[in-house]
Amino acid sequence: MLIRFGIRSTSSKLFRPEELGLQNNPQDPYEIEVRAKYFHILYIPFFPVSKIAVIRKRDGKLYEIAAAYAKVGQMAIQQSSSPWYTYLGCILIPAMLLIVLFANMMH
Repeated sequence: MLIRFGIRSTSSKLFRPEELGLQNNPQDPYEIEVRAKYFHILYIPFFPVSKIAVIRKRDGKLYEIAAAYAKVGQMAIQQSSSPWYTYLGCILIPAMLLIVLFANMMH
């Protein structure tokens, strides 16, 4: 059996530019997205590693935030938290152990 592990990311929170004090261009609208990177084993998230802020344009692609707007990216990161499901592995393992222990005590 091949064990797959690594780091992936998921969307944590979306901000409209106006929420962070920026102007939105009506011809080329965008949103600022905070993404939570997490460590996974067999694609089950175990714990968050970091958060990054990116720009999501209408085409659905993600773009890096320019260095001139780094403070805006940091502000967005500070206003968001890691989603609960990035801790899923840390929740499932103790839950499974408790179920096994309880089942063994019943026999």
